[in-house]
Amino acid sequence: MVCMNASEYNQLDMDQKTRMLWTSGMLLDERIEFSKFRVCIYHLRGFYVELTIGMKDDSIRRVHAMEKPRDWNGYLNSVDLEALLG
Repeated sequence: MVCMNASEYNQLDMDQKTRMLWTSGMLLDERIEFSKFRVCIYHLRGFYVELTIGMKDDSIRRVHAMEKPRDWNGYLNSVDLEALLG
């Protein structure tokens, strides 16, 4: 098993990223964006990867390891704190 961080993962080509994601990643959650894309978040070897799939044709549009706090905005915006705090 090769040790790498999110930045190094992002330097890989699409085939390498998806192969590693399919073999070692664990799906944590998914959401729909703009009624066009399914966005899935995976845990992979100590970091998190976002996979974007076009819903019209099931094509992979983007595979990107989360490196910066702003990468989490799509997930943070979907949390309903009132529902959590009751």
